[in-house]
Amino acid sequence: MSLMGIDLGTSSCKAVAFSREGRQLASASYGYKTYSPRPDYVEMDAELFWEAVVKAVRDVAEQTARDPVTAMAFSTQGETMIAVDAKGHPLRPAFMNADNRGTLEIKELCDRISKQELYRITGEPAHTMYGVSEIMWFQKHEGDLYRKAAKIVSCEDYLMMRLGFEPVCNYSSCCRTFMLDIRKRDWSAGILQAAGIDRAKLGTPVPSGTLVGRLGRSQARLLGLGEGVAVVTGGHDCPCAAFGSGAVGADTAADQAGSYEGITLPVVRPNTSREALAVSLNTYCHVLKERYISLVLFPAGMCTAWYFSELAALDYVNAREQGVSVYKYLEERVAELGRAPTGIFFMPHFVGACNPYNDVRSTGTIVGLTPHSTRHKLYKAIYEGIACEFKMVTDVLEQYAGPFKDVLISGGGGKSVFSLELRAALSGKAMKRLECDEAGCLGAAMLAGMAAGIYRDEEDAVRNAVHIREQVTPDPVLAETYGEVYRTYREIYPALEPVRAGKGSL
Repeated sequence: MSLMGIDLGTSSCKAVAFSREGRQLASASYGYKTYSPRPDYVEMDAELFWEAVVKAVRDVAEQTARDPVTAMAFSTQGETMIAVDAKGHPLRPAFMNADNRGTLEIKELCDRISKQELYRITGEPAHTMYGVSEIMWFQKHEGDLYRKAAKIVSCEDYLMMRLGFEPVCNYSSCCRTFMLDIRKRDWSAGILQAAGIDRAKLGTPVPSGTLVGRLGRSQARLLGLGEGVAVVTGGHDCPCAAFGSGAVGADTAADQAGSYEGITLPVVRPNTSREALAVSLNTYCHVLKERYISLVLFPAGMCTAWYFSELAALDYVNAREQGVSVYKYLEERVAELGRAPTGIFFMPHFVGACNPYNDVRSTGTIVGLTPHSTRHKLYKAIYEGIACEFKMVTDVLEQYAGPFKDVLISGGGGKSVFSLELRAALSGKAMKRLECDEAGCLGAAMLAGMAAGIYRDEEDAVRNAVHIREQVTPDPVLAETYGEVYRTYREIYPALEPVRAGKGSL
């Protein structure tokens, strides 16, 4: 017996089977690519989503023949919208979450309902990425196709339709359309009216962990699974990963350290004040009953990926000669530099600044290069910058969502011990690295297990399936050493405003 979590991401689909104890039994992943037919347009053939799900699930099913899958749920990207016919087949390419064509449409919506009122309803700052602007654009520019569409759905309801079920979608994923009233946990009549969107075109919001149905013979055969496997609603990837990290109490945050680093904190009451909006705090429905998550984030993993892509050729060669991974090799080079700061300030805003600035104009910035700046010093400086951003956004989270002591971290960005030490020292939080790096898939599998009766409740699921690999506590000496570094780091963003404004000089 096993539980399957399926993570439908922006660039790939990953399916993972887990034992009741959270042990990873099998996994498979299939990629796909978006394309941009025009500036600000980002699309993809939604059939690629379905094909990737089928392939990944079939591969995992084959690997788990001795531990057959009992229940499955999805962790999905947000914001992407798909226009489908009555059987769930796409009528046009999907509007992806990076699509920003709806600039005029989101402005129109904000002209009809104030940004503060929209924030009060949705818990999210207005932005062109959300599904509402994509649907408004679709209705305005492709009206005939809009009227032909039976539904315009997000990823989970699309997959439910392809599995032969009704188009239902968990609350947390519905929130990423910018149309759900987070307190009523239903579509906002006011937003739909202001946007001119017919409620009948949308799926049905339901709680995470809802048993939608069981696989029939044909769909089970297609997926390589047994007939009768329970299909359960999952969640948006951030709250799913938070649950899969074991962050169910108000004193523990979860950190999903990928291309973006998203830190989430479970809360009972959403903060949608003017002050919270000013720092772009996201608060929306959790996958846990009657709770919310507050979310802060910043670009992180894409900065280390840039280093590996552009500067690490010799590191790969040396690591291969020594018979170690390039990550271990670089960790050793960082250790050789000692614990003193590099003197290089690396601001990882490769795709803009997130909390508290919410500024798409900001760019990656390096300050302090000298003739003595080696590539390994730069590698260390990247992690120093990530730690400074981590301190900044967790301060925002604590101030506007509530205090917390520990951070449970998963993903590739949590594998560097030095980086964990810096995060802990600067933030004052204990960093707990998880045994499982696939927290999103595990969270979905745990939701499936609860619906199937494998776990009694969320606490039972966490107790059995979530395990800590190592813990790094704050080092006061390191905190004092880097205190001045952080204070200087905070001055870089405002100092560069003349450059961002196009004045060309400071």
